[in-house]
Amino acid sequence: MALSLGGLVRFGLTDVTNVIGFDAEISHLVILMGLTYGAGIALGLRKYR
Repeated sequence: MALSLGGLVRFGLTDVTNVIGFDAEISHLVILMGLTYGAGIALGLRKYR
């Protein structure tokens, strides 16, 4: 969960500093959080198998 929230903060900061060429909309943030949360779960399951 911390990974997905960290990704959320970084994504918001890249929008504010104009690093990305598009606006950070809520749908993009939800997708980003879902992907990072899913990747963290998959890596955790693989590590503790």
